[in-house]
Amino acid sequence: MAQRKRRGPRPVSIDRLKQGALRYLGQRDASRAQLRRVLVRRVDRALRVHGGDRDEALGWVDEVLVYCERLGYLDDARYARGKARSMRRR
Repeated sequence: MAQRKRRGPRPVSIDRLKQGALRYLGQRDASRAQLRRVLVRRVDRALRVHGGDRDEALGWVDEVLVYCERLGYLDDARYARGKARSMRRR
């Protein structure tokens, strides 16, 4: 069986950050801080390979967070309630 060649990170853009955020939130519920950490890691990996302006990219991260909140996919209060329910069940 042939091994799949691992690609490096793609250049960072606001559209790619939005896609990544929506894919992440589609797989799991997250707090704003958790999603921000994920997106910042993604930005840092891409900038190490492709270069770019980190401050601009971090501005995009903040825009993506607001975008996800506006769509209702990111809600810290809902996340906290779900986390509390999960902990009570355990």
